[in-house]
Amino acid sequence: MLVQMDLDLPGLEETLAAILPLGIQPLRLHWSGRALRLDAKAPFLGAVTLTADVHLQPGSMVLSRFELEGAGLAKAMALQKLREAVSGLDRRWKGLRAYGEPEGDRLHLAWT
Repeated sequence: MLVQMDLDLPGLEETLAAILPLGIQPLRLHWSGRALRLDAKAPFLGAVTLTADVHLQPGSMVLSRFELEGAGLAKAMALQKLREAVSGLDRRWKGLRAYGEPEGDRLHLAWT
């Protein structure tokens, strides 16, 4: 069964701003089953897409295996900046908690 919906997730924009490298501006977020795609615009690069695997659990999800499409030679540097931001992240907003694992390879989102 396919379900499509619009959601207002308070705190999501702030969470993304805290972890996205190189001034990447999110444009569209698409979550489909076990995959997440964030279409964005990056300074000097133009259109890029951040992808991640999604593992859903009751009340939370874990994002892992981050990739960046369309970044060309800046890909490795941007992914390293992303991992650094994820590793130090621990924020809460109105029922949403976002925190990363020390290596920066997994991002946890939990809600109440």
